[in-house]
Amino acid sequence: MKYILFVFVGLLFLGACQQRHSTAEKTPERTPPVDSTVTSTIDTVALIGDYVLSTPFFQERPQQATQHALTDFFAQLQDSSQTTHILYYGDSQIEGDRITSYIRTHLQEVWGGKGVGFLDFDDIADNINVVRRRSGNWRRDTFFNKPRKDGRYGIGGTTSTYTGDSAWVNFQLRNHFYYDQVYLLYQQPHNMACTLTCYDLSNGEVLSRLVLPPSQSPTKKILFNTPLTRRFQLVFEGPSPLLLGLWVDGQEQLQLDSFGMRGHAGYGLLTIQDDWLAEQATLLGTGLVVLHYGANEVPYIRTEAQLENFEKRHQQLIDKIKANIPQASILIVSISEMGNFRTGLPYTNLSQIRDIQQKLAKKNSCAFWDVLGMIQDSTRTTSWREEGLIAFDGHFTPKGHQKVGKTLADALLQASKNYQHIENIKKNPQKYISP
Repeated sequence: MKYILFVFVGLLFLGACQQRHSTAEKTPERTPPVDSTVTSTIDTVALIGDYVLSTPFFQERPQQATQHALTDFFAQLQDSSQTTHILYYGDSQIEGDRITSYIRTHLQEVWGGKGVGFLDFDDIADNINVVRRRSGNWRRDTFFNKPRKDGRYGIGGTTSTYTGDSAWVNFQLRNHFYYDQVYLLYQQPHNMACTLTCYDLSNGEVLSRLVLPPSQSPTKKILFNTPLTRRFQLVFEGPSPLLLGLWVDGQEQLQLDSFGMRGHAGYGLLTIQDDWLAEQATLLGTGLVVLHYGANEVPYIRTEAQLENFEKRHQQLIDKIKANIPQASILIVSISEMGNFRTGLPYTNLSQIRDIQQKLAKKNSCAFWDVLGMIQDSTRTTSWREEGLIAFDGHFTPKGHQKVGKTLADALLQASKNYQHIENIKKNPQKYISP
């Protein structure tokens, strides 16, 4: 009996030892500390979808959700120490600063900026913000109907000169516009300098007297910075320089330059000397180029071959801007609705032309505004024509100018907010994750 008890106790002791050994082997290893540089994968595309508000008919992210077509433009706007220019090219829809005046006003109310931007020395259309009078010896060459063989145009597609030894031009600004400075872009090809005297027409005082010396390339010359002067005169004496445009501007924030040319399809831009286009864009601080064309080609595009040529030519136009103004974003504005007077119905090729413009915008990472889609929106209870916003030939009425200008300005303002959200999400996505 004692022997059996001894064996039983021994077995208990042996089992306890084996259990302790087994437990020691199964003790888990210590978990290494987490590397703070390693973060979990976050679906930034989904976050952007939650925070970015899309504007109907306005395409600002043509290829990827995390990329914004207007990045370069909005990045420049954040530098408040300089003026960022929008170069808005178009046809008779914007001539006289009609639509563009409303876009400028609304954007400057939010982003800041002053003045009316570009003014030409002569034009076939009156500017709605400026009264202009001039001597009778001015000549205006344009890249549309009075071309220059040397391609030396102002950035707006015009070059002004005068015959004889002197000329003058008067400008009177509407009272609601303010500015910080008036300056000139010019090139003096002659060996002799030209003298320019600026007068305040309200009191006859001399604002400034300057010399425009010979120059090989486009040159910027500040004429005066007397913002209370609403009426002023420029008197040129000596051999005529190539006058590329006058600017009535602020010294910071935003400016929009309106380059409207009646009957133009946009291809004249291809004839501007590359270095001249690049230098002027740099002098102005260009952040955005808007292409608002197509209407003047609608009546003449009837075949697939003509549609293909339209696409080819507009691609060349985009390539020209990207090559010479690489610092700028591009916005393509589509054609609007147009009626055919012969049939009494809208043209049947409008959607095809609009689709090509949208295709080019996506292909080239440009922003796109579908004006045709906005006008033909099936959710509307009344048409634009019934509301008196657009004429049968496709031209907007004064009421339509305001609506189009305000709508595009609002789309750009919302796009700016979207861009900022996208940049913030990409930098710190965890901040935007709901708890």
